[in-house]
Amino acid sequence: MAERKTEIAFIISYANPVKRMRKQAPFDTTFDKMLAKLDEPLEHPQKVLHQSAD
Repeated sequence: MAERKTEIAFIISYANPVKRMRKQAPFDTTFDKMLAKLDEPLEHPQKVLHQSAD
């Protein structure tokens, strides 16, 4: 169960388009970018999980 939560956290971190930026970003633009990045883990989960483990 803890491993599954870690994998989910990696995917959310990967998909976050603003990362640590402190500047404001329009919600619609940011949300669209996040949704677009969420498609990649569905197609290639090993790529996202591998990058997060580094």
